[in-house]
Amino acid sequence: MAARANGLFMNKKILVIDDDENIQTLLRQLLKSLQYEEIHCVGTGLEALDYLTDHTPDLIFLDVDMPRMDGWLMCEIINNVKRWKKIPVVFQSALVGSENIKRGISLGAHSYLEKPYTREGVSEVLDAVFNAQEHEAPTTPEINMVVKQVAEATKQTFNLMLGAQTHILKVNNLDAKIQDRNWDFAGMIPAEGVADIEISMGWSRDLAASAACALMQMEPNELDDDLILDSMQEILNMVLGSAVRIIGKTFPVKLSLPSGGQDCGIPYKQTARHKFKVDVKTRNWIFPIVVTVVPPDQMQAA
Repeated sequence: MAARANGLFMNKKILVIDDDENIQTLLRQLLKSLQYEEIHCVGTGLEALDYLTDHTPDLIFLDVDMPRMDGWLMCEIINNVKRWKKIPVVFQSALVGSENIKRGISLGAHSYLEKPYTREGVSEVLDAVFNAQEHEAPTTPEINMVVKQVAEATKQTFNLMLGAQTHILKVNNLDAKIQDRNWDFAGMIPAEGVADIEISMGWSRDLAASAACALMQMEPNELDDDLILDSMQEILNMVLGSAVRIIGKTFPVKLSLPSGGQDCGIPYKQTARHKFKVDVKTRNWIFPIVVTVVPPDQMQAA
């Protein structure tokens, strides 16, 4: 990959926290095969805290199931220390079910590394962490911040839900032609306050069913359309709920209830002054997010 081919990221420091020495050895070998050399492995959370006192790694691989201090507590500590808060944390186990996915989101985890661990899987994580592309919305800094936070929250949610590195492909002003296409499942959720912020998405049935299986811990043959639609609305709530933690510092807002439908276009607030389309790729699926913002001055003029 480009990140490794040009040598820009070879000197990144990586911390592996796992009580299984075999896993430590495997990850060290995989990382070294990708030309990463500064790798430190520890077997407990306490050893990790001791290391972090004097070092700031660029990435942490973290086992969830460890004795004494498990990965959840370790991640919470990292997330609450200002010097460590921005270090990407990649869990070494899948987050099963909606509550664990929500917990991972709230603790700021980046993603999880899908088993069995492979060179390709580790490479995808490293590229997503160290070679992420920045996309700016063509608008003011305040509105761009809203779009960026929604994009980042979407990436994190799908990373933790599907175990796939999710990428933002592009951010553009919304084209009215988006109404010309129907989606198998489409939904929206607003947040209201000093501004009105709304996000909406359109998904294929395959993506919607895969997301529902991950969220509800169900097999595909156990799902019906109502369950899939429910899961989509919960995911919309996760995404905007996560984004609002940052957005709310500039635009204090509260989430409202999500809604959704089948075989329909993507709903969005057509009267909003600011309307954007964010193209997202996760695994082999590409889907749009529509972000609309009615800023305070537009609300006051209404």
